[in-house]
Order: sequence, then structure tokens, then C-alpha cells
Amino acid sequence: MMDVSTVEDALARLVKRHDAIRAKELAVLDKVQHALAQAQAELQAQRSTEHAGGVAERGEKEETIGTSADVAMVVSDDVSKPSISPMIVSAAIQDAELLCRTYCRGSAA
Repeated sequence: MMDVSTVEDALARLVKRHDAIRAKELAVLDKVQHALAQAQAELQAQRSTEHAGGVAERGEKEETIGTSADVAMVVSDDVSKPSISPMIVSAAIQDAELLCRTYCRGSAA
């Protein structure tokens, strides 16, 4: 039979581990949300400028999802670059969600 204090200690360690994992998840998601908000503001400013100047061009613009280096740039602390594409932000969000799910599964084992 296990000692009650041993079980309590094990539960306390488990709770601390869970809290640490959750804090890391929240930090990643916070960075992604910040990048998304910045990209949305940039896109809105670009549309306002085009509309105000009557410069809006018709036609399709080719956009590609960025490389992993582009995605890493989005979730890094340097999210103030004006060239963040909404497609790159979307890819970063998907990567961050996958990272969180993978990290949680790996840590639980």
C-alpha cells in the first residue's frame, strides 16, 4: 500500500507539470493572437489606403503560405514587420495548435 503523503506529492507534481504545460501553450497562443491582430490591422490599413487613393487594382494576387522561417518570424518576438501576410498568420496558428497538441501528448507520456 502507498503512503498518503507519497500520493499527495505525486498529485502535486502532476498539477505543477500540467500548469507548466498550460502556461507554455498560452504563451504560444498569445504570440499568435498578437501576430494575427497586427496582420489584420495592417490589412485594414492597406485597404483603407487603397480605397482612399482610388488605387485599388482588380485581379487576383498570388499569395503563398510562407516557409517555416516565415512562420517562425510570425511567432517570434519580432512581429512588428509590416510584411506579415494573413496567409502566413493562418499557417502560424495552425502550426501553433499542432505544436500544443503534440507537446501535450508527449508530456503526458
